[in-house]
Amino acid sequence: MTKSGEQTIDCKSLAGRLQAGSAALDGVAEAIADIGPGADAVESLLNEVRLVQRRAVGVVAALTTAALANSREGTGPVPEDVLGSGGTTGRNETRAEIERARVALRFPAVAAGVAAGSVHTGNVDVLARLTSRMEDDELDVLAQQDNTIADAATRLSEESFRKRLQRMRDKVRDDHGATAAEQAVDDSFARISLGRDRTSYRLAGQLDPLRGAAVQAALAREYRWLSQQPALVEGLDADQAMAQALHDLIMRGDSVDRATGSTQANVTLLVLTDRKTLETGPHSETVAETDDGSRLNPETVGRLCCDSRLRRIDQLPDANVAVSHSGRTSTPAQRAALRAMYDGCAITGAPWSQCEIHHVIHYQNSGRTVLSELVPISRRWHHLVHEGGWTLTMDSERTLTLSRPDGTPHRTIPLRPTRPSTPNNHQDDHTLAA
Repeated sequence: MTKSGEQTIDCKSLAGRLQAGSAALDGVAEAIADIGPGADAVESLLNEVRLVQRRAVGVVAALTTAALANSREGTGPVPEDVLGSGGTTGRNETRAEIERARVALRFPAVAAGVAAGSVHTGNVDVLARLTSRMEDDELDVLAQQDNTIADAATRLSEESFRKRLQRMRDKVRDDHGATAAEQAVDDSFARISLGRDRTSYRLAGQLDPLRGAAVQAALAREYRWLSQQPALVEGLDADQAMAQALHDLIMRGDSVDRATGSTQANVTLLVLTDRKTLETGPHSETVAETDDGSRLNPETVGRLCCDSRLRRIDQLPDANVAVSHSGRTSTPAQRAALRAMYDGCAITGAPWSQCEIHHVIHYQNSGRTVLSELVPISRRWHHLVHEGGWTLTMDSERTLTLSRPDGTPHRTIPLRPTRPSTPNNHQDDHTLAA
C-alpha cells in the first residue's frame, strides 16, 4: 500500500468517525423538547454540548492548519477558498478560523487544549488578536510560555485571560507596551453608515483607551441623568435610552457655535416627502425618506415638519425644476414668547432644552405658524402625538386636553406659571436643537 493510499484510508476512517459523531446528535434536540429536563439536568447537558462544540472547534482548527500547510507547499488552494466552500461559512468566521490555526502553529500546547476541548474558543481568539501585530522574534519569546498560556486559557474568562496575556506580551516587548498604546491610537476609528435594509443606521468604532474612557464616562453621565427624567425615557428600554443619550450628547455639542459660544442648531437634516402625504397622510405612492434613501415613517415626517423649513420642488412642463420656499418653523420672536409662558414641556414639565415646538392644529390643516397654535412639548410626547395616536388640543386660554389613542380624555392641563430657571444645573447644560 502506498503512502498516498494509506492517507486515503486514514481520511476515510476520520470521515467515518466524524459522521458517527454527527449521527449521535440526531434526535437529541427533539428528545430534550419531549422530556423537558429540570434546571440541574439542563446545566449538565449544556456542559456536555459545550464540550462537543469546543472539540469541533479543535477539529476545524486542525483542518485549517492542514489547509494552510497545503497552500504554502503549493498543493492546495488558499485557505479562504477551502474554508468558505459550499457557502455555509461567512467571511468573518473563515477569517477567525484561519487566525486560530495561526495560533495553533505557534502555540502547540494551546492547540492541544483546543483539540481536547479544554481551552475556550474565545480565549484562542483573544490570543490571536493580541499577537497579530507582534514581530516574529517577540512571538518566539512569548511562545516559550506556551504551557503557561494554555493553562491560563483553560482556567480564565476572556477578560481575565486578555489582561494576563497583555501583561505577558508587554513584558516581552522592550518598550513595556508603549508601541501597543501608540498602535491603539492609530487603530482608532468611528464610522456611521446606512444599514443594508436602509431602515436604520449602524455605528461602528474602536477608540484608544484614553478617548474610549472619556467617551464612556460622558455617555454614562448622560445616561444617568436621562434615566432620572421619567418623561424623557417613557417607553424606552435600557438600550434605547442609551441610544437617546448618545444622540443628545452629540447634538448638544454640535449646537454650540465655537466662535461665539452661543447655542444654536448646526445640524441640517434633509427629508424628502410629497405634498399629498403631508396633506392627507400616507398613500400608495408615499415618499418619506432622508436624502441618502433611508426610509422614514410618514408620521415622523409630519412631526419633523413642525419645526422645519419646507421647499416645494416642481417639475415644469419643459422638464426644468422650480424650487420655492414656504415658512413653517416658529420665528425667534414666537420662541421667546413661548419661553416666557412655559419653562418646559407643557405636558410633563420636562426642561425647555428637551422640547420641540408643536403645531396643535397640524400645519397641513391650518397652513400657518401662529403663536396661538404653538406649544412646546418634549420630544417623547411629540413622537406620541404624531406617531403614537395621542391627540392634543388647546383652547383660547391655552388649556390643553390630552387624549388617548382610543379617543378617551387622559387629562386636562392648564397653563402653569413659569418657574425661574436654576442656573448652572445639568438641565441648562442639556441644550438641544429644538
